[in-house]
Amino acid sequence: MVNNPRDLNELIEFSIRHFGEKKAFVFQTTETSFSGFGLLSRRVAKGLFDRGVRKGDRVALFLRNCMEVPTTIFASVRIGAIPTFLNAFHKGEDVFHALSNCEPKVLIVEGLLYPNIEKQANRVKSIKDTYIVGEAQGELTGKTSILPFDCLFAEGDAQEDSNEKDIAAIVYTAGTEGKPKGAMLSHKGIMRDLLDRVSLVKISSEIKALILAPFFHIAGFRNLLMSIYRGNTSYVIPFKAGEVLKLIHMEKIGFIVGAPAVYKLMFLREDFEKYDLSSLKVVGVGGAPSTPEFVDRLFKTFPEALIYNGYGQTELTGGNIVNIGEDFRKRPDSVGKIAPGHELRIVDEDGSSLPPRKVGEVAVKGDYVFKGYWKMPEATSQKIRGGWLYTGDLGFLDEDGFLYLVGRKSDMIIRGGENIYPQEVENCLESHPSVEEAAVIGVPDEVMGDETKAFVCLKRDTKITEKELQDFCNSRIARYKIQKYIEFVNDIPHVAAGKIDRKLLRKKISEV
Repeated sequence: MVNNPRDLNELIEFSIRHFGEKKAFVFQTTETSFSGFGLLSRRVAKGLFDRGVRKGDRVALFLRNCMEVPTTIFASVRIGAIPTFLNAFHKGEDVFHALSNCEPKVLIVEGLLYPNIEKQANRVKSIKDTYIVGEAQGELTGKTSILPFDCLFAEGDAQEDSNEKDIAAIVYTAGTEGKPKGAMLSHKGIMRDLLDRVSLVKISSEIKALILAPFFHIAGFRNLLMSIYRGNTSYVIPFKAGEVLKLIHMEKIGFIVGAPAVYKLMFLREDFEKYDLSSLKVVGVGGAPSTPEFVDRLFKTFPEALIYNGYGQTELTGGNIVNIGEDFRKRPDSVGKIAPGHELRIVDEDGSSLPPRKVGEVAVKGDYVFKGYWKMPEATSQKIRGGWLYTGDLGFLDEDGFLYLVGRKSDMIIRGGENIYPQEVENCLESHPSVEEAAVIGVPDEVMGDETKAFVCLKRDTKITEKELQDFCNSRIARYKIQKYIEFVNDIPHVAAGKIDRKLLRKKISEV
């Protein structure tokens, strides 16, 4: 019996052996046991093999959350192929860039989404077969064979030996800073992240889990794998606040993790109090900054639950920097400490370590670090230097080793030679009782170089003027950090991970 799986192939065998006929996944219209899931993945592995897919070939997935995603993941790695995740929210050139970069042999796409990428897929010569999941609208055309996903089900088995250093998956980044890049994740890195997270955030196999994040995002991918390893029954639904509350209430969900926006939207519902959420034993938050006010609300709302915050990124295979329980309550601004066996430091522009409380770039070293970007050696060499992953995030450590983030290096605003970190200004704005959410970016200014602009979404039935908000911030942060421009909006755009989509906000400004 395998005690600690070394790769994804051993992981699924481990789960089948331990949990067998227990329910593994519940989607909106589909559910299956661990054994049934294992059988499905074997049949699809044989189907892919029979269609000529071999070790190292890429199998691209353009899918929202559905049973075919985990099935294809484990089918691909069984024959040594590489499941490759494309962001299903992307369209146009972002999709073509990712497909032409990874050169997949097979494309698996949701029928309703196929029109979004049909032209792009037809430009990629490497694609030999396209498989459609679910219903499609109209007639599907393309230069390759287009078949229903069920055509991949085959009798028999096919398997290829894997090494822990092999690429287990390619996950394309959100593309918030230029074109999406394919992060190569190894079996070793994935399993180390998985086992560390399971040891840090202990969850019984009897607890039912709720997965909201897209599987094509690192958060959804790792939550999927953790539930498989722990033997949790996972309920997978698209996020709608009312539906989530109803599901927790009816099915007695014990574990949930989401971006702050997930919880805020639930809190805002007028019928929030009518739902019994006492079944929640573990509540995780991540993907975007948390304010002290929000953290206080979490602890008051879920007094019996283990509440934690975390920080990571695709290039860290998730990465276990976690702030748990009382540490999180005492340090609501911190994203936590790194798991044992890995190194974290804050560095200046020269790569030298900085003392506590000094802001610099977050750098990490250890098994979590990805293998690089697929066919992008220059981008890889900029990201990994001397074994250290330079995250592009700015932050500082306190005297006890807890990490505090202040924003992305690329988002930093330089106004008249002074550095402004958007997150600090956003936190200030969001501490006003009328503000639901805020996003701050830099806009060009002939005199100061940059000025700050805030997009502000107000809470329901509240009003405030631009001048009132500026005066509020003036009493809390340095004057040069105060936003010169404020635009009131109905909502703030986010990428799939829950982070503010600053790229889209900058694009809107440039189009005005």
